[in-house]
Amino acid sequence: MSTFLPPNTIQRISKEIMDLQKNKIDGIEILTYDPVRNVDLLSDLSEIYACIDGPQGTPFESGKFVVKLVMDQEFPSKPPKGYFVTKIFHPNVSPREGEICVNTLKRDWKSTLGFKHVLMVIRCLMIEPNPDSALNAEAGRLIQDNYEAFANKAKMFTDIYAKQQGLSSPSAESSNVDTQSLNKTSAFTPTTPSDENSDVKENLCNNNTPQSQSVQKKPLLLKKPTSSTSSTTTAKPTSLKRL
Repeated sequence: MSTFLPPNTIQRISKEIMDLQKNKIDGIEILTYDPVRNVDLLSDLSEIYACIDGPQGTPFESGKFVVKLVMDQEFPSKPPKGYFVTKIFHPNVSPREGEICVNTLKRDWKSTLGFKHVLMVIRCLMIEPNPDSALNAEAGRLIQDNYEAFANKAKMFTDIYAKQQGLSSPSAESSNVDTQSLNKTSAFTPTTPSDENSDVKENLCNNNTPQSQSVQKKPLLLKKPTSSTSSTTTAKPTSLKRL
């Protein structure tokens, strides 16, 4: 639904979009057109759409996930709301509305932050989820108690929903996927990713945990470590082909 935005806000959003189109981020692209619905996605700047490549070495790899940022009249004093338009099985994403729970879009928001920062944080959340702030209780429980079951179900969602063309919204009707089909889905085998030489992205990934967290975040790149000393490096994302 369209929201009236002040002229200075529209000017800021337009400038940020042009900057993201000119200076592209690996694995992230602003979407301007939905070929399925034949809709110009920049006709309403209160909603910005982007496509995020699933990070390599995670259950989301090879998937393309559409997210949207929704601004109201109080933006940028108030943070945008973030949603996964593409269904995803993730502890910090609501299974029905696709709402994203991350500190950057809540208590850590600053009016100086831009869309680039927000989108990079969302992609980092796909690598390092925070089960202590779970909007999807099942995903939050599985990722701590049975990582392989979580990874297999997350991969199944990726195969079903994140390899389609266009913007398909999450819905209540499609939110309950038959978990028995997990037995028919090939198990996810985590791979050791290549190094990603981006200190900015590493810092973003390490700054999304609430201060009250009792269980340490574990990257989705590898199986739960059997010893207390384990190291993980993030994957270098592949380039994105526009939807």
